[in-house]
Amino acid sequence: LSVDTFVSNPDEARVATRFDYSRIERQYRAPLQIIPDYFQAFENDNPALPGVVAQGTLAGREAVRPDLLIIGDWSTLGSAQWDYSLQNPFYNDSAVLLRWNETPLLQNESRVITTYYGIGDVDIKSGTLALSLTAPNRLEPFASQLSPNPFEINLLVVNTGSVAATGVQATLNLPPGLALASGESASKPISPADLNASQIGTVSWKVLAQCPAADDSLDFRVDVKSTNSLANSVSRKIFIPSCAAFKLTVSPLSQKVRAGQTAPYTVNVQPSGGFASNVRLSLLPTPPVGIMATFSPTSIDAKTTATLTLQTDPALSPGNYSFVIVGEGGGLIRNEIISLMLPAEPPIDKSPPFTTNHNPARGSRNIPLDADIKVEVRDADPGVDLTSVTMAVNGIIVTPQISGAPQAYLLRYQPATPFRDNQTVRVRINARDLATPPNIMPEDSYAFTTVRDSLPPFTLDHFPARGASQVPTDTKIEVRLRDLLAGVDGNSIVMHINGNSVNPTITGDSREFFLSYQPPTNFRRNDTVRVQIEASDLASTPNRMAADRYMFFTQTDIKDTSPPVVVNHAPAPRATGVAPNTTISFELRDDLSGIDSASVVMKVNAATVRPSLQRRPNGYLVSYKPATPFALNDTVRVSVEARDRAAPPNVMPTENFYFVTQRDVIPPFAANHRPAKGATNVPLDTDIRVEVRDELAGVDRTSLTMQVDGQLVQPSITPVLQGFVLQYQPAQNFRYNATVQVVVRGRDLARPANEMPPDTLRFATVRDVEPPFTTDHQPAKSATEAPANTNIMLHVRDLVAGVDGASMRMTVNDAPVSPTVSGNPQNFKLEYDPPQNFSAGDTVRVSFAAQDFSFPPNVMPRENYFFVVQEQLPDLAVISLRPVGALFVGLQGEVVGEMMNTGSIEVNRAFIVQFRVDGGTQKDTTFSKLAAGEHTTLRLPLRFQTTGTHEVELVVDAGDNIREVTEANNSQKLVVQISQAPAIASRLIVRPNPFTPNNDGFNDHVEFDYAGLGLRNPSLQIFDANGIPIWSSNSPAAGRFRWNGRDDRGREVIPGVYLYTLRDQGNNVASGYVVVAR
Repeated sequence: LSVDTFVSNPDEARVATRFDYSRIERQYRAPLQIIPDYFQAFENDNPALPGVVAQGTLAGREAVRPDLLIIGDWSTLGSAQWDYSLQNPFYNDSAVLLRWNETPLLQNESRVITTYYGIGDVDIKSGTLALSLTAPNRLEPFASQLSPNPFEINLLVVNTGSVAATGVQATLNLPPGLALASGESASKPISPADLNASQIGTVSWKVLAQCPAADDSLDFRVDVKSTNSLANSVSRKIFIPSCAAFKLTVSPLSQKVRAGQTAPYTVNVQPSGGFASNVRLSLLPTPPVGIMATFSPTSIDAKTTATLTLQTDPALSPGNYSFVIVGEGGGLIRNEIISLMLPAEPPIDKSPPFTTNHNPARGSRNIPLDADIKVEVRDADPGVDLTSVTMAVNGIIVTPQISGAPQAYLLRYQPATPFRDNQTVRVRINARDLATPPNIMPEDSYAFTTVRDSLPPFTLDHFPARGASQVPTDTKIEVRLRDLLAGVDGNSIVMHINGNSVNPTITGDSREFFLSYQPPTNFRRNDTVRVQIEASDLASTPNRMAADRYMFFTQTDIKDTSPPVVVNHAPAPRATGVAPNTTISFELRDDLSGIDSASVVMKVNAATVRPSLQRRPNGYLVSYKPATPFALNDTVRVSVEARDRAAPPNVMPTENFYFVTQRDVIPPFAANHRPAKGATNVPLDTDIRVEVRDELAGVDRTSLTMQVDGQLVQPSITPVLQGFVLQYQPAQNFRYNATVQVVVRGRDLARPANEMPPDTLRFATVRDVEPPFTTDHQPAKSATEAPANTNIMLHVRDLVAGVDGASMRMTVNDAPVSPTVSGNPQNFKLEYDPPQNFSAGDTVRVSFAAQDFSFPPNVMPRENYFFVVQEQLPDLAVISLRPVGALFVGLQGEVVGEMMNTGSIEVNRAFIVQFRVDGGTQKDTTFSKLAAGEHTTLRLPLRFQTTGTHEVELVVDAGDNIREVTEANNSQKLVVQISQAPAIASRLIVRPNPFTPNNDGFNDHVEFDYAGLGLRNPSLQIFDANGIPIWSSNSPAAGRFRWNGRDDRGREVIPGVYLYTLRDQGNNVASGYVVVAR
């Protein structure tokens, strides 16, 4: 950072630091050299008549001390990039260069560097040895300490005489509360010690300040003398603030309750820097109707805890409620934001589960005996309780297979044995949902009837076929006997060959028996073989089949010229409405030579497939099951090729046929919307979830789209039973009071596809009905003593949607102004710095308006308030009243008070100051004037004749002669407890002080001798200059403590001033300081 000092024209100001004062280029580089706390540039060469003084502050407050300070010429420092080497012995255009060395930063880490440059000031005393004294005007409280501390005091001495001044020496005189830093001496020679005429010398000190219990202003003085010149002295005042501060802690910061419940918050005060005031608690803004807020207690200190109770009304609307807990005490204000969330109560679910999609349907007839039972149990929200689902079939509890999710469970039961024909099957389903309390579904009771069996068994697949000719004489006779309902009664089967009963081999089951008979001897050639088969079924009333009689003819000398044929197509040629998962089957027959199985070729939709071949009389049963179902609305084309086993073979003309699958005309549909359609008070960060289903062809995933408020978005798509779930999480939260519209589109996989009508979902986000509000007005509303140079500041807050910064309007005395705005929409800080001061006694009118980001916005009622600018008045105040040491009955004591004019002008009329003891006037003093900011100390010697409680009061302007800013601070009372003097006259002796713990055998320890004080349980504690304890002991020896200059860990302490406290049984007996030197 390069800075042109620019305090004169030409700009060749001399620059002073604690080390020197010259117009020579120079540098200070850490850690080889000490970087000073500040530098000053003087308009005039003579520091006794400095003119304008510019000051750069390099330490204290938030200032970060640089690693390099160069004082030189702007022509070179102004263009320096990073490194710089000294070039010019003298500069004509003064400038400084500051550099802070680089520091590695972690990801997302930041570094803030602060330094100050502005107008400075000096205290001047003319004379032969003219003096210019510089030090900070004030120290700043920082983390319960003072900053900078230690601080620098710099003195410039100018010899204005005509002869050299020799042996010039300066002595620093410090009041209580200030002490020299370690290694400093009060008296020092200036540099150089001998000053020629007009020559300038310098000297500086490092000084430590102690944190006072209350703000204080301290005067220090520097005396200068030489061996041949008149002595001189100069004084300066420094303001030392109290380090007292506090922080509010609240637990928890956020709570979620239901309407009608109570939310407690614990509030504590964390003091620092000796803060001991009570803190008054309040809540902003005023809670709305439906929330009652109470603090218990309303004022706390560091040792007590308050509870804020927010009691909600059962009728309170759902939403987010935010408040600010404000703590005021000791002239300080602290706050903490809390929130209370009332979630929207879910709608009470009074709908029980229900059943649907019964298969077999209610009351259906002619159901196959081997049918399984399917039914869906549904409950949209919160879902079906799986543990509650039961199924009974014909009065017997069964265990169905259950699949799906709580919103839709599919129950499937496959009986271990088929039902009987003509049977009425009764089914009962029971269930409840997951609501609290649960909704119990009325029992679903329904029935269906199995197929009525009036058909007898029948035969098929005769081999040799009926009427077959040229049958080999050694042929085997085969036939299938079927009954697809009740089944064939195996015991009823009778076979006759040429009128003779035979015993065929019977395999299979009652649905289909396979009869095979191999005659013991061959048939004759040119023979007619007659076959007769009889059987009954297993129906409750058996159906007896009519005798199946047929014949075939054994071989003759006839030649085979007929090719194979295709019969019994399934599905039938040109069939429609065929199930997509159908099996294609047909029979290939040749009654003479038979089928050559190796010649069979089958194609489906022009693709060659591998069907299964099952032998049948005079041919084969050919069947093919596709690996995947056919599409809906699809035309399936089948071709078959084959030849027989004749010599030469007879080739069958290609057999071509087709069928059409089921037609799907039902589009997909949307279900299970989240948020639900028409939902209100939906959280701003909600995601959107919609399920798209199609129970036939299925949903075409590539066709799914979602629009949110007219914008096409990219949801995640996850497959579920019979469809897909679309889920979308917006990149940014929705607005308050917004109505969100979601449109989902899609189509199914049917041919042609069925387009789903656009599914529209609308829901409303959380409502924000509270407008912005203002807090922390400075000056306060209706204030009557605002300074004339005051800034106007306020906070505008909206803890839900946030304040629309563009809507904020402020006027001052009816004129629009443009304040500086900082913060965020939840808490904007507005600060307006008027171009000129207000006039004393003026009434300043302030008006403010704003609206929030809600939709539509909540407009804040225009806020109008005023404050009054204080008149230029004095203000006499008692700033302290304390006893000097202990007060005992019958012994002379003293009380010391301090009075100050804290007003802006001088008191120029006489006024009376009184000391009063126990209500009676003890001492009157008349003052003729008191300058603004001036303070004085008043002392009252007194002797109490009785023990007990006594009251001492110091009153200024006792006659009420002075018109002041306020009279509330005109007096201060001190209550003292007077007891008998102790029977001891001894005191604590500390020696040697300073001491030098350097192990040279001389003054290596300091002793604290309390012999004769009559202490019962003494203890000693040592503190550093910041008040941090470093060593303690409660084990004295022979009436004294010894300290060797090391801390509790045995480490040597650095040279400097250390505080001590001697206690007995927890009570303070004596305190002071001791100096460690090395």
